Amino acid sequence: MTDPTPRLQLDRVSKRYGAAVAVAEVDLWVAEGEFVTFLGQSGSGKTTTLKLIAGFETCDEGAIRLAGADVSGKPPRERDIGMVFQNYALFPHLSVGRNVAYGLRRRGWSKQRAQARVAQMLELTELGAHADKLPRQLSGGQQQRVALARALAPQPQLLLMDEPLGALDRALRLDLEAEIRRVHRSTGCTVLYVTHDRDEALALSDRIAVFHGGRVVGVDTPARLYESPPTAYVARLLTDANLVALPQNRHRDGYAEFALAGRDCRVRAVDPAGDRLAIPRRAIGFGSDGIALPSSVTDLAFLGEIVRVDLRSEALGAVVAHVPSAAAAGLRVGDEVVATLDIDKCAVIA
Repeated sequence: MTDPTPRLQLDRVSKRYGAAVAVAEVDLWVAEGEFVTFLGQSGSGKTTTLKLIAGFETCDEGAIRLAGADVSGKPPRERDIGMVFQNYALFPHLSVGRNVAYGLRRRGWSKQRAQARVAQMLELTELGAHADKLPRQLSGGQQQRVALARALAPQPQLLLMDEPLGALDRALRLDLEAEIRRVHRSTGCTVLYVTHDRDEALALSDRIAVFHGGRVVGVDTPARLYESPPTAYVARLLTDANLVALPQNRHRDGYAEFALAGRDCRVRAVDPAGDRLAIPRRAIGFGSDGIALPSSVTDLAFLGEIVRVDLRSEALGAVVAHVPSAAAAGLRVGDEVVATLDIDKCAVIA
């Protein structure tokens, strides 16, 4: 732990619904000013954990601490936490400015102080020209920015964001991602973000906590999780890496040694008990360098700057490569080709 008093700390937090375990012994900390994302599929425990932090659910075991104080038994209104939801949760009869001011009035801010803070938040979220409009007069992206401004206005200790971009189309999501990054840089707020979208998690986060089966199965920076996924589940969720079984390999000094396509290989081992080779799609190409893999082209899909090439080889079986469009020019389904594998981009995982 780099911060002696994290802004948020979960100590062995668990939640059950009858016999079903929704969250199992989650240990996690979030430093002040950090942007941490809970990433996982539906039912993984990420949203339940968020509700426990917010106070909408109570944990059966463990403790939740904000700035060192145990808030496990406190109701939501006493936790000093801001919330942004997917459905905006704006008051339809209040103007944009009054929506943003709502939490300030409830906290007893003076009229003058509240007005100044509302103006500051509307400027931050580029909504100053819309202060007197009703939510229904705004686009979905603008409404979500109102929700963000309202959540940040009281200067909460922690901002929770529950799939805030889920209801928006792709173009708006990308715009709002940039907006969220800008606001986070400007305010230095501590953010806990929940999503099932790996691209959002990779683009926004300082660190990602991957949830699976109610547990955290990986926590690290986006780059390290992407380049060195600790498990096959994390690899599939974050990278779309090809996973190839290695029934015979030897581990030594943090590396796995094995033979592949007639070559002796030595590859970084993320897990000392790992028995699968994680091959990023970009590690397979058609250059002159690397391990030669005589292959058949089984499918092609044009994706813009890259082409997805499905290959089958004796050495790897069925794998997927992402290659630059120029490198795939002229390829046809059924072609026999010699693909190449950059083994240095691979890792051995459990």
